[in-house]
Amino acid sequence: MRLQSGQRLRGLVIERLVAHGGMADIWLARHEVYGHLEALKVLRDADLLDAEAQERFRREAAVVRRLQHPGIVRSYGVLALEEGLALRMEYVAGGDLGSELRRSGPLPPATVCALLTQVAGALDYAYDAEGVIHRDVKPANVLLSAPGDFAKRRAWVTDFGIALLLGASRVTRTHWHGSMRYVPPERLAGADPGRSGDVYALGVTAYEALTGRPPFTAADDAALVAQVLSGAVTPPSELTPALPTAVDEVLLAAVAVDPGRRPPTCTALVESLVAALDPGSEHLPADDELTEADGPTESDGLSTDDEPTKVVDGTAPGEPDPLTRRVPTRQLTRPAPTRQLTRPAAPAPAPAGPTGLTVQAYPDPLRVRPGRPDHLDLRVYNDDDRPHRVELRTQSPLDGSIASPRGPVEVPAGGLSHLPLALTVQPGPMPRAGRYPLRVVARAVDEPAVSAADDVHIDVEPYDALYVRTQPSDPQCRGREPARLQVLVHNDGNRPVTAYAQVEVSPALGATWRASAPTRLEPGEQVRLPLELAPRSTFWLGRPRTLRWWVSAAADMGHGDHAVAQVTQHGRISGVELIGAVVLVAILVVLVMAALTSR
Repeated sequence: MRLQSGQRLRGLVIERLVAHGGMADIWLARHEVYGHLEALKVLRDADLLDAEAQERFRREAAVVRRLQHPGIVRSYGVLALEEGLALRMEYVAGGDLGSELRRSGPLPPATVCALLTQVAGALDYAYDAEGVIHRDVKPANVLLSAPGDFAKRRAWVTDFGIALLLGASRVTRTHWHGSMRYVPPERLAGADPGRSGDVYALGVTAYEALTGRPPFTAADDAALVAQVLSGAVTPPSELTPALPTAVDEVLLAAVAVDPGRRPPTCTALVESLVAALDPGSEHLPADDELTEADGPTESDGLSTDDEPTKVVDGTAPGEPDPLTRRVPTRQLTRPAPTRQLTRPAAPAPAPAGPTGLTVQAYPDPLRVRPGRPDHLDLRVYNDDDRPHRVELRTQSPLDGSIASPRGPVEVPAGGLSHLPLALTVQPGPMPRAGRYPLRVVARAVDEPAVSAADDVHIDVEPYDALYVRTQPSDPQCRGREPARLQVLVHNDGNRPVTAYAQVEVSPALGATWRASAPTRLEPGEQVRLPLELAPRSTFWLGRPRTLRWWVSAAADMGHGDHAVAQVTQHGRISGVELIGAVVLVAILVVLVMAALTSR
């Protein structure tokens, strides 16, 4: 089932689709408990559909989640949906660097240095702290804070480790005119570029930010690969004359085919670029000297021209490819980078987001027949680096009608536990047939702040039950006087019915009956239905007898369904006895004979 606005999913409320790409869709969602906005990136990758691949993806995503840096978009975990895996990420509302370059052309050198300083610090932190390589550095994966003074805008690196998690073959296979412009040559040759691959991609990004176009501009796949492998790059100063030739040396070394010619780290690359742009500067500001700027905003908006917050494949829907766009020819002046790059303290880290547990319940919805045990399959993921004892609770209008969940269970660090949750809806008028919400909450007993929830639905199937009894218990039919019965019908099912009462008699009984009028009964209601039974003749050839008939109550459930409840009824039907009839006939015969004799 495709996500829709307003849908509730795993503790999130889906608000809207903000970007659509060849590899993923990005939805904006609000957390029901914490209230903050999240970006939900739904990956559509056939290689991630089997359980083993998904489990590997989760373990590697847990490593990426531990990256805590002001310049890295935070990861909140992984969800398994019908259409693919979904990554929960911090939401940044200001657009991305790729969209900014398509809209504005090349940026001022000081601005480029300010933004790439933050990007380089984030990339180097990831490698030094966790050994994580991004492998998909490009302008589209550099998110920016809300539009404003560029000197005060923040930059965040997103999709950290996505290329690594999906595998290099996935990236080289699908991103020829997106990511492939930023892929190092050694990867095309089948080798793992390691850390120098991110340095190369950052050099290509810096080249594009300063000139307005990437260094490799071939139109078809084969030519693009050949151009990347050849390393033939036009010096940036030829495209932007305001750039000093020292910038050529720095950027051509960064995008060199030989990894040994590249700077050792991303920070070293940007430091060299700053020095080339301003020979008087001695060092690049550290991460804690970055300009104070707006952090990730939760305003419901995109960039000023309604571009998506994050475009997966590097090109916004409906926008031309950057290679077909004419680059503005305005002259760039070179302000003093040192003054613009010296900045006060960085903003405080973002508040903590969701915890390290994720719970998912299947199926959704679950069809339950009253009185019949059923169960939900719960999958509890622990993304923390320590095990947790997890207890399960349910919240639903059905509480009191369903069985209690099981007690605490052990979920290993970075692992998955499958837990059946028994559900039995008790038969009776309540709950009525229909759909009910059910929230399953998983909470760590050893650390109550660590919890997660999932929202599913319970479809309670129709349950039909009628009960009937009659009054009086011993009715009498005398002559032409009918027997009047009261039929008590009770609807103990969970949906409304239309009930009526009738009598089934034997032809030998020689009686007629009149059925009651149909009456609507809600679940749990009862009604008294009048019923009449009368003999067809006032003469009964025999003594008064006790006979038996059957009183039944039928209910029309709709759609051709019926329910019937029946009770056996005993009663008496009295008429003229046989001896009385013989005496009367004899008297009449005598009178007739006497009259004839007198004549």
